Amino acid sequence: MPNFPDSVTRAAYKQELSTFFHRRIRDGSILAILFYPLFSILDRVVYPEYFGLFLRFRGASEIVLIVGLVISRLGWGRKHPQIIAITQYVTLCLSILLMIHIADGYRSPYYAGLIVTLLFLLSIYPLPLLSTLLVTGAAFLGYLVPILVIGRIEEPVVLITHTSFLFGVIFFLNISAYVTDRMRQQEFLSRYDLARANEELKNLDRLKTNFFANVSHEVRTPLTSIIAPLQSLRQGDVGSLNIDQNDLLDQMHRNAIRLLDLINQMLDFSKLEAGKAHLRLASVNLAEYTGEISFLFNEVASRKGLKLEYQYEGNAEEAVYIDKDRYERIITNLIRNAIKFTSDGGIGISLSREPGHYILKVTDTGIGIPKNQLIHIFERFRQVDGTSTRQYEGTGLGLAIVEESVRLMHGRISVDSVPEMGTVFTVDIPDNLTEIEPEAFVERRMSDRRQRDETEHDIDRRNTERRKSDYSSIPVADLALIESQSFSTHRDDGTTTAGDWEDSGHHVLVTEDNEDLRNYMSRILRRMGHRVSTASNGRIAWERLQKDDSIDLLVTDIMMPLMDGYELLQSVRQRVESEHLPVIMITAKAGDDPKLKALNIGADDYLPKPINVRELDARIRNLLTARDLHRKSIQAEMLDQKVDELRLSFAQALEIRDAETGNHSREVLEIGSRIAGELDIPVDQKLKDSLLLHDIGKIGIPDSILLKPSPLDADEYDLMQTHAEVGKELLESFSNFREVSEIILAHQEHWDGTGYPRGLKGEEIHPIARIIAVADAFHAMTNTRPYREAMTKEAALEELKKHRGTQFAPDVVDAFIRSREDHRG
Repeated sequence: MPNFPDSVTRAAYKQELSTFFHRRIRDGSILAILFYPLFSILDRVVYPEYFGLFLRFRGASEIVLIVGLVISRLGWGRKHPQIIAITQYVTLCLSILLMIHIADGYRSPYYAGLIVTLLFLLSIYPLPLLSTLLVTGAAFLGYLVPILVIGRIEEPVVLITHTSFLFGVIFFLNISAYVTDRMRQQEFLSRYDLARANEELKNLDRLKTNFFANVSHEVRTPLTSIIAPLQSLRQGDVGSLNIDQNDLLDQMHRNAIRLLDLINQMLDFSKLEAGKAHLRLASVNLAEYTGEISFLFNEVASRKGLKLEYQYEGNAEEAVYIDKDRYERIITNLIRNAIKFTSDGGIGISLSREPGHYILKVTDTGIGIPKNQLIHIFERFRQVDGTSTRQYEGTGLGLAIVEESVRLMHGRISVDSVPEMGTVFTVDIPDNLTEIEPEAFVERRMSDRRQRDETEHDIDRRNTERRKSDYSSIPVADLALIESQSFSTHRDDGTTTAGDWEDSGHHVLVTEDNEDLRNYMSRILRRMGHRVSTASNGRIAWERLQKDDSIDLLVTDIMMPLMDGYELLQSVRQRVESEHLPVIMITAKAGDDPKLKALNIGADDYLPKPINVRELDARIRNLLTARDLHRKSIQAEMLDQKVDELRLSFAQALEIRDAETGNHSREVLEIGSRIAGELDIPVDQKLKDSLLLHDIGKIGIPDSILLKPSPLDADEYDLMQTHAEVGKELLESFSNFREVSEIILAHQEHWDGTGYPRGLKGEEIHPIARIIAVADAFHAMTNTRPYREAMTKEAALEELKKHRGTQFAPDVVDAFIRSREDHRG
């Protein structure tokens, strides 16, 4: 039975159960009242002599049903519907039981009516398990006990059959009640948990929105205080600056403005989302106001080589009440988007007035929007290209703010786009917002110059392009739109070395699509003594890496256009010439996933933004030092190779002494390595040394025995058997060969324990020693000795199989057979 987490949940479940039973009592009572009396026809046919009596029984049951239906509509009945259901249940069963015992007892066909009643009522009133057990148990006892008490059971088979069938039905009903009761509670708990989770999510969303709005506001205040001193420094209010200092200040100011604009967007959206944004209407000449805003983007568009045009129809000059801030957000976001996604051509802004509304259109000749993405472009944080290689930055809030602002002003926005040809945004805003939104705040200041007659002054102030001539009057948000998209005038893609620090002798390639950050990192790294090259995206960096072999280390951002950092890293690792090039990844992405992905691909180090260039310098030096150590380790490996050659020479010295064995040691090495591969045992230096030097102890055996052309006698054989111990003594004094010496000592041990010198058995024998035993025996059997002819390989193989499990380890023999098959294949 599911456990309710608290009393509140349990009470909610009981309340829902009461409502459920109250509804079922109403339906069930009406059905029973209508259909139960109809069975009087059966009474008339089957038991005409009891018709009147049975009719009274049915009438009494009808009264109970009607009373229960009436009570269920009262306060007490709504609280206790299960009691009413049980009462009706017992009443109907009791009336049928009386008919059974009055007419023929256990032989009465009315026992079937009892079963039908049980099934019908429990389908209408699916009671909990305990209630079902109580009612059905009472019905069963009410049927069986009177029959047993009265006695006179003349047909026990009939009694047993009826009783068994009734018991089976009751058992089924109780199982059904248990399952239904459990499912009902589980379903309730699932719904309850889901509803509670939804409510928690709503609360979290509200808290998030409030937190978002508060934090954005709190961050904006100190950021604005940072921008003002930066502006003063740039203007020379506290003294002159050199070129490098001014460049850094320009970069700081530009990006502080950009950050302020992003915060303004987030704050704006949080207000819209929280429902805290309200219309503040003022009378505006919309044609002039649109032109003033559009003009702000002329410089940005021209820097990108685009032509920005604004035109309006004459009737659009009429004054209209509109929310200036909302309208400004709409048009600035649409124009900024158009500039961002347009490389060639231009942007057109048009304003017209039709009866009842204004029509604003922003048209561009940019990349366009795929048809399947059009329905998503107004979703918050949604971008058409959300990949790490996207070419265009942004939060994904701009168009969401546009749509919310349009909706707030009771307007409509639509978009038409053709990929690679351009996009048109159309905004429809009603011109009677004071009527549509009567509760909106309306500025009706008589001093508002837009409300004055143009003849009131000698100069028409609306014709003095305020925004176009007086940038000190432009709001910070507007200034952000201009300066956040400015291009640095100090570009440097060259390769130079500064002399402030000692020359490190290292050539570093910095790949970063943000020009300000790229210039900053390269400038400081040069001052720290590095030779620096730069690239604005992964593709340029990859091309440079393929041409310039002098680059010692790569520093790359992850999110870049054309080729992102992950793709660049994969390309570097797949190229033989650069597979060992040290790579440091940097990114502004939060969380561990980008870091883990970069490291899994093959990055040597990882740094999150904002970058501490001194830390970057330290990591560059550490990685390059590690690279030098790696090169030295390669040299050490080459020395190890020379040692291997000495090992082989050592084995050859034994073979020269025992000319009959030929290349025995090297061939045993080859056979044993194949066996180890089949057994998934690493073919490492320990294995190779053990196979190659397994007979090294024969150096200590006299020539008279070692080179004897006839079979050895018993004493000679005993002396020959000491070669394993001699080999151990020769090698154990060398630290690198101590474990190998133990393996060589055991290579003549047998799987069944009959070998020498220690009589080891089964798993007691070192796995490599088991391999040596098979490889050594096979090679010895297939090579001619002075005292015998060589066996065929097939015969030698049969010998191995014959002694599998006695002399030789079964799995090693099997692996040897597989290795031969693989080798032949």
